[in-house]
Amino acid sequence: MRASSQAIRPVMAIALTLLSLHPLNAQKGGLVLISKDQEVQIGRESAAAVEKEFGVYRELPSLNAYVDRVGQRLVAQCARRDIAYKFTVLDTPVINAFALPGGFVYVTRGILARMNSEDELAAVMGHELAHVALRHGAQEMSRQAVAQLGIQALGILKPELAKSVGQYAGMALNLAFLGYSRDLEAQADEYGITYAESAGYNPRGATKMFQMLQSIEQGEPGSLEKFLASHPPTAERLTYADGRVGQYAREHPKKADQPLQRDPFLRQLNGMALGNAKGEAIVSGETYVNKQYRIGLDFPGTYQADLSPDDPDALAVFVRRIKAGGGTVNSRVVGVEGKVFQQPRTAEDYAQRYLANLKVQHKVVEYARVWTAGVSAPANVLDVQTQGGTVRLLMAFVVRDRTGLVIYGFADPGDFQQARPEFEQMMRTLRFVSDRELASARPARIQIVASQPGDTWTGLATRYLAAPNGGARLAAYNGTFRPEKQPEQGMLLKIPDKAALKEKAGGGS
Repeated sequence: MRASSQAIRPVMAIALTLLSLHPLNAQKGGLVLISKDQEVQIGRESAAAVEKEFGVYRELPSLNAYVDRVGQRLVAQCARRDIAYKFTVLDTPVINAFALPGGFVYVTRGILARMNSEDELAAVMGHELAHVALRHGAQEMSRQAVAQLGIQALGILKPELAKSVGQYAGMALNLAFLGYSRDLEAQADEYGITYAESAGYNPRGATKMFQMLQSIEQGEPGSLEKFLASHPPTAERLTYADGRVGQYAREHPKKADQPLQRDPFLRQLNGMALGNAKGEAIVSGETYVNKQYRIGLDFPGTYQADLSPDDPDALAVFVRRIKAGGGTVNSRVVGVEGKVFQQPRTAEDYAQRYLANLKVQHKVVEYARVWTAGVSAPANVLDVQTQGGTVRLLMAFVVRDRTGLVIYGFADPGDFQQARPEFEQMMRTLRFVSDRELASARPARIQIVASQPGDTWTGLATRYLAAPNGGARLAAYNGTFRPEKQPEQGMLLKIPDKAALKEKAGGGS
């Protein structure tokens, strides 16, 4: 039932009265219901969820210390000092950076791998720091709380916030991953570049960063989905950054001519994991290996591997997105689940029990058999009801000793027949791996080398990656968007694995 305007007005009046009395609400750009302590508590709860899902990258302790050191240098330039700030590298190849209320700022090793200077890092973290320092998260959560919860929103002013902190932590995570309003994002760019300039960084780092993002947008569709979902269009941000660079050059011509801080940054990346890895699961090139279950699976380059899927039962999912007519995008998804049984059972028994306990509405369309994990396995074609509508799913069951595997592929019913051979081909590659394959499964790592006299991008790509056509892509990976401009002698360079350069690189200025 819709509340009347008469009922809403007293609620808003009380809220505004309390807001006017709250000492932390005189924030430029918005009113804030949440106190500093509550903001930190919400951020801490959200940070625990983020670090549980992605993990903190700990293989290179010096890298985390370096990122935090750069972050604290930026903090020294901002006005808000009533909280402790923490800058952390997440163990994921996803290209992203975000902040949570209360001082928690994250960059992924995926975005670090694409940067080429400390100035670029400062530009990205300055933007995220601004969200925290300007209390954007607290503003948005307060606005949503009043709009959605009405009088109940006033409860967040009370000490009992801990009882419902999960709800507000959820809001904070949504803001981090889905982004703020265009005005708040623009403000974060403005303040972020200012922090970086005040800390002694060249604002050209911001333009180089946006050029890099444009290159990825053009050459690697899908790689920036999560980043673009939570940040404004890159072209707009590049235009703004170019303007700031021009202003900086007029005001500080000598500083503007200083080179970006490239070498100290790149040395920190030497040996950093590049591939997709989480715990016992590793993706190397187009092969997935799970050491816990001793299984492997090969997938085409058209699929993206996700080792932190939304489905809590899945070990991994592999997603292919296909542009359809009218601007729509169809998804084909293959997933793998694993289970260890207390008692031995057959694959047929596993299939029967699994479907009997399936909690989503479904209908069996076809009984079949699929060759997977070296055996002819029982399989079913199901129509499953999801929040987004009906999908058609091919699901096969394998049991070896007390290990049960489920591998499935699903697509829109209209695309299923075309996708089915693709699903069955991937299912055929599922296998229990040998000790040798298990031992050789390691994530790819970035290598930092110095260019030699006469080196060209084509020659470097041939020498290190056996990819003579990868020169332009290697140049873009190293922040050179005009591949005819060859590396200078002694220039430090990032050499990724060949899989990192498999997509066509885009252009840039």
